[in-house]
Amino acid sequence: MKTAQEYYQEFLRLKAMPVPKRGHGIRYTRIVFWMLNAFVLACVGLFFLVLRFPILVEVRIFGYLISALMFTGIFVFPELFYDDHQLRKRYVKRKHPQLNRSMLRLRVNRRESVLYPAELHIEEKIYFMVAYYFSNKWWERRAWAHITGFMLFDEQGNAVRDAQLFGKALLTADYDKSGVVGIQKRLEEIPYDARFAEKKYLPRMERLLRRTEQRWEEEGKLYVWQEISKAMPLLYEAVKDMLHWYEFEMKIAKALGYSFGHRAYYEDAIHGERVWRTYGMYMWQKYGKTILNLRKTVKEVMGEVRWNPWDRYVLKLFYDTLEMILSRCLVAPLHNGRPIDSQWLLYRARLLLAERVGVPIIGSESLPEKNPYALKLYHDEPFRESDEQDWEEREMLAELDAVMKED
Repeated sequence: MKTAQEYYQEFLRLKAMPVPKRGHGIRYTRIVFWMLNAFVLACVGLFFLVLRFPILVEVRIFGYLISALMFTGIFVFPELFYDDHQLRKRYVKRKHPQLNRSMLRLRVNRRESVLYPAELHIEEKIYFMVAYYFSNKWWERRAWAHITGFMLFDEQGNAVRDAQLFGKALLTADYDKSGVVGIQKRLEEIPYDARFAEKKYLPRMERLLRRTEQRWEEEGKLYVWQEISKAMPLLYEAVKDMLHWYEFEMKIAKALGYSFGHRAYYEDAIHGERVWRTYGMYMWQKYGKTILNLRKTVKEVMGEVRWNPWDRYVLKLFYDTLEMILSRCLVAPLHNGRPIDSQWLLYRARLLLAERVGVPIIGSESLPEKNPYALKLYHDEPFRESDEQDWEEREMLAELDAVMKED
């Protein structure tokens, strides 16, 4: 296995390579900015209109106009002009009506919703990776939504039964997610989270360590104090390295046309996978073991210490910082596009439903029961003639899979 520095140099080289531009659109934050500006200008215009015609106040037209403008700006414009799901839903209904009918036939019931996909161009053919999800009512005290199924369709609306093609399609679909509005929102949070961790959360933890050494020793937790103190300089570096992930993901989002793109290409996704894996391996080599061990130790200590509320709050912020580094710099880049066990089971289950309801199925006659992508770093490893994966890579993926299942 390469060293951290070798992975870092390779990552910089791959990240600098151009990404083909596939669409044109506007960044989510710019849309919000111009919507707010238009709203303010409209309010000012209506204000001067009232000054010119005071009778409008008496008949309450001014209030009605402001209410209509706020409703339109907050609810209608976002849905019509930049919401990726609404754009793709209209596109699929208009361009692929047979596909739309097949997608809806595979719903378990009417409460199950369909996440409309982009066109996935794989080896000169078009496929669609459709996700089914169940949305709870707003008053129900459970998760807001959870995925209940996956299905791969071709352009004619036929279900596709093919293990290798499923891996290619999922990789391409994960690459396309960088243009989704929800992902854009989370990406925009990365610089702010990194800045707060570097300027606020980690310094607070350092101050807590300086004034509580004796308290740790009295509680028999001095080894925890020493472990955290030793790791602090490394955590500052890890937080700064988070920005590499943000820069590349936003580069992909721009190339896709942000939420206005309708197409994703397999050859682009392969390049994205190489960048993700190289970045993830660099972060693992440099910070992986430290983050996992420290996270486990701090999690155990959080339930045992009997401190004042402020000190417990600082310790909780420190644990959240470890979680942020783990999820965004290790789990995400090493798992993007690699089908996990739950996704494989949901795909197989939805194929059984397709057989039962009579949706045409093309492809191979059978699929392996176990996930062929388990403990594989790249999406094509299960189908290579010679698998020369390093045993350290398998051990690393096993640890991260255990973390995902634990959470």
